[in-house]
Amino acid sequence: MTTIKLYYKNIIGENNLEQEDIDPSLIWYFNKLTSIHNVFDSCGIEYEWTQDPNEGIVFLDFGSRTTHDLEQFVAKYSKMYNKCIVFSSQEPLVIADSSIDFLEKYTNVILLDSMLSVYDDYLPGHVGFPFFFVRMVNNYLNLLEPLPRLHINTYDKPYNFNNLKARWTQDKFLLHYELVKHKLEERNVVSYQPPKEVNASVINHVAKLLPKDFDEDWIGQLKTLPAMTLEEDNLERVDNGGRTPVRRWHPSYVYEKCLFSLISENVNSTNYNWFSEKTMMPILNGHPFICVANQGHHLMLEEYGFRMYDELFDFNFDTESNLHIRIQNIVDQCVMFDRDNYRNLSEQLQKKSLHNKTNLTNTNSILWKKCRQKLLNLIEAYNEL
Repeated sequence: MTTIKLYYKNIIGENNLEQEDIDPSLIWYFNKLTSIHNVFDSCGIEYEWTQDPNEGIVFLDFGSRTTHDLEQFVAKYSKMYNKCIVFSSQEPLVIADSSIDFLEKYTNVILLDSMLSVYDDYLPGHVGFPFFFVRMVNNYLNLLEPLPRLHINTYDKPYNFNNLKARWTQDKFLLHYELVKHKLEERNVVSYQPPKEVNASVINHVAKLLPKDFDEDWIGQLKTLPAMTLEEDNLERVDNGGRTPVRRWHPSYVYEKCLFSLISENVNSTNYNWFSEKTMMPILNGHPFICVANQGHHLMLEEYGFRMYDELFDFNFDTESNLHIRIQNIVDQCVMFDRDNYRNLSEQLQKKSLHNKTNLTNTNSILWKKCRQKLLNLIEAYNEL
């Protein structure tokens, strides 16, 4: 097999960007380092380093900056290198197909991010890779605090579910609105952050997700629903000196006191899906889950080797294109959740939880085989530029 070589401009492991483009606050690692070689390490793919950009793969870490200047960025580096890969292992670069139409002009550039096409029909020049899986198991990228002593066979938990929403987005508001309508936020472990300001733009963002004849009392709720915080909850903690990656954790009681996790993923596209730490933390801790996420989220998890808890939930909503209908369906299932059924299914649930934890952490699982193959496919696409 041909040796894979990664290009470095000045120092191995540092970002290859021009100095004026390196803003530590916009790089996920919060310093000048980049993450791509750690991704190769996590996937068990060997490589060498080279300072010849015509010999090695040129990776350019776009970081977590706004995508408004993405085309300008791509245009600049497409002229600087014969070919290159512009990537972000954190924030999505591609929300909708229309957002990367400009790639047609830069045929020597591949855009790489965490956005995965539900039907595997990527536009020319775009490649999706599930970066968060590799981030979660590599301490150079993220510091995780799993809870290995949790036991799924404990049934006398006081709450049915946890639902953690650390920041405001329109989809998180709609979920919270539906939970409040059924008074589920009072009987479960729920957090919520209201918008900093309820202006016309915020109202419009929510209105776009609702039918025109929807009861407008939601506007009043948008303005008045209070913040709900959890004791000791700090999902993302960054060292003040900027020397460590992001530390991700949940307080143990959100799992110890709840039977399942109602996950609020980032709902950000109708064309693509992605998996963040929000989906992976319950998996890592052996917790049954159901997700409010982009369309096809659960189907894609199954594609990567995870097993859904279809003994507990009906996942037919997953293919529903309307987000609000998906949310209503999920909340209805939370309302009707049967604790006795959960107890009776304990053996099946334990087996699935163990399988999912193994799929995430065993590097010979379906998940990791797919991740390795995706990286190899990326290298092949780069070589064909």
